[in-house]
Amino acid sequence: MLVKANEINGRTVIAKQAGKEVHKIEDILFNSESNSVDAFSLSSGSIFSTTAQVLKLRDVVSFGDDAVMIDSESVIREVSGDSIKDFRSKELILGKKIITEEGAQLGSVTNFF
Repeated sequence: MLVKANEINGRTVIAKQAGKEVHKIEDILFNSESNSVDAFSLSSGSIFSTTAQVLKLRDVVSFGDDAVMIDSESVIREVSGDSIKDFRSKELILGKKIITEEGAQLGSVTNFF
């Protein structure tokens, strides 16, 4: 199943073991070195939080129409300090400019699958 990136943001994250909603996906973290999605940042509920909660793509069991399934809350990483820098260094792809090798700007990324 192909899922558009802009359809993932805001999706509920459900832990199968607990059978309940544990978070919502806030954003997609794209690794520009490997040209792949590595993880998702999760909503913290507070704009003043000094930590970030991250769900790695490899820990996602499935993507449904309305939710993302994980085995348990234990796969969600809370990162702070230097660890936040590691995740925040992953570039967000939506909104990035698309430029040819010759330097001509073609537009910007509005979605990807």
